Amino acid sequence: MATALQFDVDADEILVRSINMIAKERLLLDQIATAPPSFAETIKPLAELRNVHMSEFALIQFLGSITASQAVHAASLEAEKMIKEFNAESLARSDVFQAVQAVASNDDELELLCIEDRRLVEQMELESRRHGAHLDDSSAKQQLQTLTARLAELEQLFQQNIRETRARVLFTRGELAGLPPSFFRAREECRGGDDDDVKLVVTTDLGDYLTLMQHARLEATRRAMFLVHNTRCRGNVALLEEAVGLRREKVRLLGFHTHAEYALQPLMARGPHAAHAMLSELRTRLAELGTGELEQLEQLKQADMQAMGRVYEGFFEADRSYYAARRLQQTRRADDDDECRGYFELEPVVQQILALFQELFAVSLAKQEGMHAWRPDVDVYEVREAGVLTGHIYVDLHCTATRGPRVVAACLRPGYDCSDGTRQVPAAALVARFARPVDSSVPVLLAHADVEALVRELGRAFQHVLCATKWAQFHSSRALEQDFVHVPAQTLARLAWNVEALQRISAHHRTGEPIPAALAGRLVAARPQGAALDHLRQVFLSLYDLAIHNADGESHDSVDELFDAMNASISLVPAGATRTFVVARLGQLMSERLAARYFAFLAAQVYSADLFAARFVKDGKLALDAGAAFREHVLRLGGSEDSMDGMCAFLGRQPSCDAFLASVGADCGSAATE
Repeated sequence: MATALQFDVDADEILVRSINMIAKERLLLDQIATAPPSFAETIKPLAELRNVHMSEFALIQFLGSITASQAVHAASLEAEKMIKEFNAESLARSDVFQAVQAVASNDDELELLCIEDRRLVEQMELESRRHGAHLDDSSAKQQLQTLTARLAELEQLFQQNIRETRARVLFTRGELAGLPPSFFRAREECRGGDDDDVKLVVTTDLGDYLTLMQHARLEATRRAMFLVHNTRCRGNVALLEEAVGLRREKVRLLGFHTHAEYALQPLMARGPHAAHAMLSELRTRLAELGTGELEQLEQLKQADMQAMGRVYEGFFEADRSYYAARRLQQTRRADDDDECRGYFELEPVVQQILALFQELFAVSLAKQEGMHAWRPDVDVYEVREAGVLTGHIYVDLHCTATRGPRVVAACLRPGYDCSDGTRQVPAAALVARFARPVDSSVPVLLAHADVEALVRELGRAFQHVLCATKWAQFHSSRALEQDFVHVPAQTLARLAWNVEALQRISAHHRTGEPIPAALAGRLVAARPQGAALDHLRQVFLSLYDLAIHNADGESHDSVDELFDAMNASISLVPAGATRTFVVARLGQLMSERLAARYFAFLAAQVYSADLFAARFVKDGKLALDAGAAFREHVLRLGGSEDSMDGMCAFLGRQPSCDAFLASVGADCGSAATE
């Protein structure tokens, strides 16, 4: 069954639908709280209602992200806020928790349930506990609510300070030597300084900052920009300090010793010990690689200082992006990037990626004519397996209104089994902001980074439509462990770093020829350059995140002092003599959803490298026959079973760091490589 999706929804209707959803679920929760507890009377009715509501909410969120209407966008945000607050309220209800707990304690009934139904009961009970529904003491509940409200306020203030504290730095054109011509277009000018020279305004907006740090030749320019960027929002340090203390108070009310224990409980890591073990191994094995990379970068800077007749005073964080880019240029020919673009024309690349996934997952795709979407030129593909409808993928390559990343996939509707025995099939969307071709003689050509993004996000779209869970609750990406949620898409994204796969999805816009193996090989070979230092930085941030959230409260180090101390010992690259306050702009540390979970981003890279190297490459050749097992053990299950079990079944062993380390240049002996 594939109920038609309604995209023509205005702001008022979004709010009305959201209010109705909340009212219906509140009424059902009231009924559940007074009914005799059983799976049929307690768990199933709520899960069935949430099947429908999660479908409606997924579409509301999506419409808010791609609409050109400010009213619809605002209504979507308001709906999300209302539903989030209601979910927190309902999960904290003691009367509902008692009914759910009674079902969870009934071993005789649990034995009769299928695996997914048992997990549904377990997850409902666990989430209620994590929201304090089990607390009998009313004062403890009130304290929990107070702490939660203050933490939400601190997060909002922290992010607001980052948005509003936008600094401007003035440079002469000479001080900006090395920046590309595009950087100077429409650049604001003013007069300033003792010499009253014309200065160009550079802001601390991420686009300006990253471009300058990667291209500015003068050390003084990079250092000045680095200091301004990393000494903003100093008041946020105190906000983070307060949040860390309040999180500790909050989780102790819930029965945990530290926030890290609480945050990692529902992840594959299950607790700080496993996360520390992975990070410690990565730190040790990346340090040697990173030291070698740092020596190469230092040599480049030393040569520059000597050529300019200046004294070499050391290598600092402000130098890293610039010299890493210089080192990369030495690995690839200067014209490789432009030459590669010629083989990656937008429309043909998308079609070839779809064809590759069609073969990989043994499904058929058929473009549907006349299916309604949010814009007339959105392409809709029907996905079938052995003739049976599996789902739909919507592809919008020119959505100028989207507020998300340049290329992103989204769930439009989760799949689930209906009460009448039919199945509601899922739908996903691929949305991108690529320019439209001026005419047929001027094709839209892609950088390799765009190709990688398309492979990754189309892979994520297939992840949505190939998931086959009974309940919508387990179809959602939010049902996946946070250290796994990005693993499937990142695994598939590694196809964009495989020479054979690149040749399959490429075609020169004039000749139709695939990208030459030598050119694709140079592209792939350049990938490890500078990667060890980059990943060491991520190891440091992950360990720091765990350190501040796994402390018992006895430490007297402030969050910024601890940051500086750990950075110096782990990252290898010092910040410099002038003190900075980098923690003041790290929004991930203040996010209640991400705090103590920063390591999950790095863990996803480790797992995806292992999955890809172990099964998708055999004897140096692309092995598409791995797609069936990947679908069965990794994609199909969604959150209905432990993701670690699915990974182990796919690998035939426990995951390893070897493939990830090999992909960044480490010698891992017989470890599989991509």
